[in-house]
Amino acid sequence: MVKKSSSKYHHGDLKKALLKAAERLIVEKGKDALSLRSIATEVGVSHMAPYAHFKNKSELFKAVAASCFLQLGNKLEQILQQDNNPDDLVLLYGVAYVEFAIENPEMYELMLSQTHPDKSKLTVKFPDPHSVSEYESSLQETSKRTYLLLRDCFARKESNQGIVNMQAQGAWALVHGVSSLLISGQIVLDSETSIKQFLDTASQGLSD
Repeated sequence: MVKKSSSKYHHGDLKKALLKAAERLIVEKGKDALSLRSIATEVGVSHMAPYAHFKNKSELFKAVAASCFLQLGNKLEQILQQDNNPDDLVLLYGVAYVEFAIENPEMYELMLSQTHPDKSKLTVKFPDPHSVSEYESSLQETSKRTYLLLRDCFARKESNQGIVNMQAQGAWALVHGVSSLLISGQIVLDSETSIKQFLDTASQGLSD
């Protein structure tokens, strides 16, 4: 029996609890099992309680994806704070990105499914936040942040912004492609090859 929503959750605390519950369900059962009813059951509140924060399942998916992009962005930002040369930072960025993806394949799939080509153009200028919903705006900003952090790595060694954009987009495409292929099993690394070694060798091959 589902417990009735009680005062044990403050307004903001319930939202956080619902998002954490959503992440657990995705990991354990996949994104198809995710619904407002299922996260309410997971948290132990009434089935109507999630509607105080999410209008529908679409908003829930966007909120979860934005939360995951935020986690990834925070992880990548920690790398950029290290005192390494730009080439090392790019490699460490790639390793962290791929590790996050393969350690959280269901989450990664959800994150990508909630971004769309017409809303994820890699520019520094973000859309007018008043023209989109709260969760759509958050998703756009957090998803672009992962690219902009990578772009910052290249900008540390190159002043030409056109070149910086192409280098960052190429590297971003590489880590995204490698992540997807590793998750699907189309690339299998032997036990003696780390992700860092693989990316380092692959990137050197492209520059030769």
